[in-house]
Amino acid sequence: MPRLATLLVTSTLAAGLAACSEGAAPAATPTLTIRAAVQSAAPVRAAGLRSPALLVDSMLSGNPASTRIGMRAAWVSASADCSAPVLVEELSSGAPVEKDFNQSPVLFTGSPAAGQYRCVALGISDVIRFRPDSTFGGCNRDSTYTIDIYRTDNTDPVHDPASVWKDLSLSPITPSGTDASPGDDHVVLIFTTDTAAAQARGFSPYQTLPLGAPLVVPGQSTFVWGGTGTVKTLASGASLGSRTCELEPGMPSFQ
Repeated sequence: MPRLATLLVTSTLAAGLAACSEGAAPAATPTLTIRAAVQSAAPVRAAGLRSPALLVDSMLSGNPASTRIGMRAAWVSASADCSAPVLVEELSSGAPVEKDFNQSPVLFTGSPAAGQYRCVALGISDVIRFRPDSTFGGCNRDSTYTIDIYRTDNTDPVHDPASVWKDLSLSPITPSGTDASPGDDHVVLIFTTDTAAAQARGFSPYQTLPLGAPLVVPGQSTFVWGGTGTVKTLASGASLGSRTCELEPGMPSFQ
């Protein structure tokens, strides 16, 4: 290579390396982090998320050793009716990214504008996998069980139109699967400081949950699923397909 060309290439590389080492801006720190947890106290049951298919044996219960939920995206809105939502982070538009709530993982991070948000929307899979921490009745600590919280056998668009969940654009979400044969659907849970406002806008009462106080940014929040005593064995002789163990999700909440 001619000497002049060599000098030009060497100078260009040196300048580029100097710019990277001296002028590169550090990665921005997210202003919002949403973690996951499984609450330790016995929860109040969230009646909207599950309709009892078969009677569980209330005398036999246990705790989840693993609670795996597929996460897709998170949004926040300054309005309690969840209008004009702002995306916090999208993990996947296809197959969900499964997170074990018993491991307290980070679910989402992002940088929405500083302020108070009266609605938090979580895009998740409606299929949840869990493993009991002990063996009792029809529950085996070495087995992983799958449940479906939004199914064809717990929606009735004709007689109960409100049982049909909506996405953030208020389009109906068509359920698939049954309690005995779960099917993966993209669903949205709406946490709001005013459930009546969200439902008046068109969200199903079965997908709206109370948000105790506005989510504050910058800050950190924890999405809490069910906890102590939520694993139940089905009544003797009962089964849902091959499943004989049930998970009651309690009242999902933000803390």
